[in-house]
Amino acid sequence: MKEHLTAKILNVILILGIILTFFALVGTPLIATAFFKSAFGILNHSLIFKVSFCIYLCAIPYIIALFKLNKLCKLVIKNKSFSNESITCLKTIAICVFSEMLIFIFASLFLKFNTNIFNDFTMIPIMILISIICIPLTLLCLVFAELFYNAKEIKDENDQTI
Repeated sequence: MKEHLTAKILNVILILGIILTFFALVGTPLIATAFFKSAFGILNHSLIFKVSFCIYLCAIPYIIALFKLNKLCKLVIKNKSFSNESITCLKTIAICVFSEMLIFIFASLFLKFNTNIFNDFTMIPIMILISIICIPLTLLCLVFAELFYNAKEIKDENDQTI
């Protein structure tokens, strides 16, 4: 019962996260315009377009991972934790985390070399930090997917012997 309560709470938090993400993505150009205008006194539409494009590009795997995590919570609530769907969700989340890291690194490099304002920022430590976080998360999701697969096989084997 407690596991279901935890999964339901996590499901509600994920739904709120999805809603807040969509609101943030809708407001991204406005927020970028306000930030560059107030912090740097710049109102360059090309710069705002490039920054917004990079943010939208980075948001794609994040949103996919949020929806897959939401689906995984629903599977836990339905007592279908060790199913092929949960294994697929975990593998998809792992791919999303790794692709998020790659997209972030390439977007940061794109902004650094294609806009004048990002030339002064040191982005290498941020890229290393993102890599240090994303690579273990990817491996963790893949290990959990393999663990769920082995548990599903053992469960199926036990169901056949009974």
